[in-house]
Amino acid sequence: MATTRTRKRPSSRRPAPSLGKPRGVLHPRVQQVGPEHFGLVCFDCAKARSKFLRADFYGRVLIPPTTVAHNRPDLEAAVAQVRQAFDSHQLRDGLVAIERTGRYHRIVQRTFAAAGFETRILHPFVTKQYRQPVDPGNKTDDTDLAAIHRATVTGCALLEARATKPGPPCSCSSASVAISSAKALLSTARSATTSKPACRASPPASTSSGTVPSPGICSSTFPAPTNCARLE
Repeated sequence: MATTRTRKRPSSRRPAPSLGKPRGVLHPRVQQVGPEHFGLVCFDCAKARSKFLRADFYGRVLIPPTTVAHNRPDLEAAVAQVRQAFDSHQLRDGLVAIERTGRYHRIVQRTFAAAGFETRILHPFVTKQYRQPVDPGNKTDDTDLAAIHRATVTGCALLEARATKPGPPCSCSSASVAISSAKALLSTARSATTSKPACRASPPASTSSGTVPSPGICSSTFPAPTNCARLE
């Protein structure tokens, strides 16, 4: 039995201008100022404290791995230390790469973003993939920081999408018609409920098993019970 082969159409998608992710590419900025003048601050965060280092794009360490507690004085001191490293080493551009750790990295992200630094987030899985080839079986804060730097250089530290403000309410005619129709249906349902005739129940009938409760309100849709007399 003959089989037919289907040819795959060539993809019309254009090749990406860069191998890095769109929200992680930073090479145009590095070319503009020079790799030796572009600084990277890498943070490995935990619950109560974090560890960070400062290096240029080439990997030359400017601030060795330093521990900072998650409180305002220590974080402000870390910001001042990073600023001083910018000035003393003539760094004209840079960013802060932070490894995502639940919600504990948010305090570092907010602190440096409020200080005017660009902050990017790195997934822990990416850190692992960049650490294992160089330091297999040796997971420490320092080796993780080195892996965060290598991943950021290749464009794996990403800018987070900013939440957009909600727009004005829709004022189109279709929405107005839908709202008007819903209000009309609700008004009709309410008027139908309040216009039902009330009924006066007769005394409860006695049976061998006990007393049968009398009905409450008789609906005009259903036939009135025999033990219920309408009010005239």
